[in-house]
Amino acid sequence: MLPDNTKISDFTLIKILGTGTFSIVYLAKYNENGVLYALKKISKDKYGENVEREVKVMQRLKHPFIVSVEGFFETDNHFFIVTEYIDGMELFYFLKDIKKEKPYLLNRNNYQLTRSIASQIILALEFMHNNDFVHLDIKPENILINRYGYVKIVDFGFARKLNTNVKNEYGTLYRTDKIEGTIEYLSPEMLRKYYGKCSDIWALGILILEICANIPLFNGMDKQTILSTIKRCKTDKLISANLHTTIKDLLVNIFKFPPDRYSINKIKKHSFFKNVDWVNVLMRTEKLYDFEFPKTKDNSEIKEEYLFNQLV
Repeated sequence: MLPDNTKISDFTLIKILGTGTFSIVYLAKYNENGVLYALKKISKDKYGENVEREVKVMQRLKHPFIVSVEGFFETDNHFFIVTEYIDGMELFYFLKDIKKEKPYLLNRNNYQLTRSIASQIILALEFMHNNDFVHLDIKPENILINRYGYVKIVDFGFARKLNTNVKNEYGTLYRTDKIEGTIEYLSPEMLRKYYGKCSDIWALGILILEICANIPLFNGMDKQTILSTIKRCKTDKLISANLHTTIKDLLVNIFKFPPDRYSINKIKKHSFFKNVDWVNVLMRTEKLYDFEFPKTKDNSEIKEEYLFNQLV
């Protein structure tokens, strides 16, 4: 962890890694030792009230497949979350490259890529749920993957700590005063302003289906059609007939209303994951892949003075 008195001048900015609705993430070098970090800037005006909660959640979640928070500080206008730097890319862009470069990994008789990525996310969610936390925004944009095929879940802006005085089973739901998250990954109960561990399972199902099909589930649909489909829990009708019966069976059991939706334990025991050695996955004992990521624009033409002025 970085010192409590960490400030923006302790870093040298290198490039912009990504932008979101409420934030910008920079690659930054810590001047004292040269270590690279991801520096997330959040505007106090737009999103300030949730930032401290996000940091507290991340500080409690130390896991191989969850990004590690290393520091937190603020200026007059912004909050800054410092996390470990993952040399890779968002799963969203990664899948696009796979479709072009190695489509055989998405073959219906193989599903090597789907099983590998899903198993890591499952273990991260299992850890969170066992500690009574929920993420509530699982989607390809919030999962980073490195060249060796290992993932890190990021962005805990919607995450919650559940009431530990309640037996938090997978059918247990909590009331909320507003709908938060990305529409395409919201569960039926979330659209009715309820959430629970089962809500992460629904999003996981959407993610698994998108990896298999390598296309967004609701591709081409308007907002109202998407909302109607989710509320009526009719997502199973969108499962491609080309998928193998094993993966279809798994997804059908995920795309159900909370009382009947699969738990993490049932997912791990499903035949789709029968050959997965969960201990080896957790220990990252082998290199899963060796992808050559395409070179991206590195913002090297943006002067350091410009980047610094954006932070204060």
